[in-house]
Amino acid sequence: VLMGLTFLVITLSLILVFRRPMGVIGPFMVVIFAMAVSVGVIGLIGWDIDFMFGMMPTLLITVGVADSVHILSEFDIYQRRLGNRRDAIRRTLYLVGPPCLLTSLTTAAGFLSLSLSPVKSVAHLAVYSAAGVIAAFIASITILVVFLSFGRPAASNASPKKEKVRANRGKALGAAPRSVATFVIGFRNPILVTSAVLFVASAWGIAMLTVDSNFLTEFSEKIPVRRTTQFVDDHMSGNYSIVYVFDSGESDGIKEPSVLREIERVQREAERHPLVTKTYSVVDLMKDINQSFHNGDPAYYVIPESRELVAQYLLVYEMSGGEEIRDYLSMDYARA
Repeated sequence: VLMGLTFLVITLSLILVFRRPMGVIGPFMVVIFAMAVSVGVIGLIGWDIDFMFGMMPTLLITVGVADSVHILSEFDIYQRRLGNRRDAIRRTLYLVGPPCLLTSLTTAAGFLSLSLSPVKSVAHLAVYSAAGVIAAFIASITILVVFLSFGRPAASNASPKKEKVRANRGKALGAAPRSVATFVIGFRNPILVTSAVLFVASAWGIAMLTVDSNFLTEFSEKIPVRRTTQFVDDHMSGNYSIVYVFDSGESDGIKEPSVLREIERVQREAERHPLVTKTYSVVDLMKDINQSFHNGDPAYYVIPESRELVAQYLLVYEMSGGEEIRDYLSMDYARA
């Protein structure tokens, strides 16, 4: 939804400002190219697309469109002034090329700083987003500029009416930036003092941060969901769970009794923790099945002794409609 709304708002803004197809198509060509490079980087490195990948398109739309808008707006000005596309492109890149390069490099560096995160998906996002930012800059000064080089020369003798409309539109769009510039220059000392105070206050606030994954503390104690969840935690089995994924490294590896015994060992270790009230895994399922095939004898509530027997139990369980197994095992039986 966020990406769709972003596309819609930026598209309408580009139509309103540039009023021609290339003003809309050009920036999105740059964005698509940058996205393709980002996905290509993921594939070349050998990573998987994870849940953080969904943030990448929105980030690249923002960065890619920004460079394109700078180039398009300056190109329009110089084309009307010079009447020659080649000269207009040269002057445009001379003026906005270095700033766009510096902003792209600093943005990419900002993303890359997140690559130090211990959270793997965040570290991956940092790398392929940084690659996309640089790709957006390269596409802006190459692909976009190539398309700007085609077309008819700008009309040098536009009608006075059109020139007046264009001038009025320029004044309207420039009014807000001019007002901001006047305010900033007029109150530069108070702005510096206020910024310094805010920085110090923010540094003090950062020092008070604590790392916590308990989502309930984000709600007031008066909110029903917090009171209800707290009641469940106090009087029932609890509302929180931790999920471990065991990867055997090969197809059907989970069917190996030694792998199941290792999972069981981790379960027993977890159950010693005072906060753990219950553990459950495919091991418990296999014990249940083994016991059922021996007339419910408690002595058979153990892991089957052979890989073949585990495979047979799983086959029978699935054929009898046991869909629960998919909550605990991957399709290739490599992970549990």
